[in-house]
Amino acid sequence: MRRILTILLPIAVALMVGVPAAAQDDEPLSPEAVVAKLQAVFFTLLTAPDKDDAKATLRQLMATQEDKEPGREWERGIGIGILLYGMLLALPPGEAGEIDGDTAIVKLEPETIEFVLVQQDGQWKVDMAATYDRMPEKLRETFQPMAQRSSEKVRQANCLSNLKQLTLGAMMYAQHHDEKLPDADKWMDQLLPYLKNEAIYRCPAALDLEYGYAMNSALSGMAIEDITSPAWTVIFFDSDVGTRNAAGGSDAVCDPPRHNGGNNYAYADGHCRLEWNVPNFDPKAEAEQHGGADLVVELTDDSFEAEVLKAEGWVLVDFGTDECDPCRWLKPIFHQMAREYEGRVKFASVDVAKCSEVPEDYGIGPIPTVILFRDGKQVDKQVGFGGEDGFRAWVRGHVKE
Repeated sequence: MRRILTILLPIAVALMVGVPAAAQDDEPLSPEAVVAKLQAVFFTLLTAPDKDDAKATLRQLMATQEDKEPGREWERGIGIGILLYGMLLALPPGEAGEIDGDTAIVKLEPETIEFVLVQQDGQWKVDMAATYDRMPEKLRETFQPMAQRSSEKVRQANCLSNLKQLTLGAMMYAQHHDEKLPDADKWMDQLLPYLKNEAIYRCPAALDLEYGYAMNSALSGMAIEDITSPAWTVIFFDSDVGTRNAAGGSDAVCDPPRHNGGNNYAYADGHCRLEWNVPNFDPKAEAEQHGGADLVVELTDDSFEAEVLKAEGWVLVDFGTDECDPCRWLKPIFHQMAREYEGRVKFASVDVAKCSEVPEDYGIGPIPTVILFRDGKQVDKQVGFGGEDGFRAWVRGHVKE
């Protein structure tokens, strides 16, 4: 059971992210009808996950406190796990055995799962945290690690969103100050008129700190055009300094790392990502001086056959240009992965502005386009860049550990 839940729970949680609540039913449902509907809708979601109405209805029937209390995203993960458990055992809900004011208990038999329901706005909803508390201890132990992992993923994504807003605020600030970045000793104060939200300065995974981020002090008041490699140079990052207007270099980075062994970083070109190694803080450093840049083979029309078509094993080829924004967002991730996959996958790139024959041969249109080869044969192609997580998952799906 633990193995099955471990496989299915992340899939189910992913289906739930970012779905708005649905409109409530005209007629209130009884507690047992809510549980039955919850199971039916969840089954629909697992078998036809593109059903947006099912996702919204599922969220409507679940009562959690995550919107009111930061750090409680685990409740939804627990709820998904409980539903999976009930669906795998095909357990029908019984009648509501206990109703006390705004609280009701609905049991699944013959296994004992007791759904706790509460009334919100005249509707019965399943209280996932209370339901979890009433489960047998061994079953709770099965769900808790999975829920914690899903909760951490949400916090890491929210943290990344904060850093993206900080970077956007810095770019807006620069537009009004001769293209110069804020001063490191007062960057929070200088960005606040553009952000208008103090909460952005706090990392959801570090609620014990008053402030969760710091600015790269080497960029203090610096003109953006003077940064040698903006796509490789950190501007804001996860920090455990915790003070207002915190600034510094790699010594101010969270140690131990904040998010599952890594930290979030924002770069001077505007993109943000999770890193497992401390990246570049020197605004004058060339990209080639760090992060696997020397491991990516620059291809030409003449070298493509020898480097790719006659190569043994996996070869990942990125088609793009330096003038394309999505290409620039992908580039540091591509180079970092070249280091991570060293010895297993050759990473190569084709500048479509300098090469014509190879891009034409492979029908390259929108860029970036990444093609995966094995033993000289094309295996798969990905057009565009939808984010680091999706790109990494695509590569992992082919190149097994």
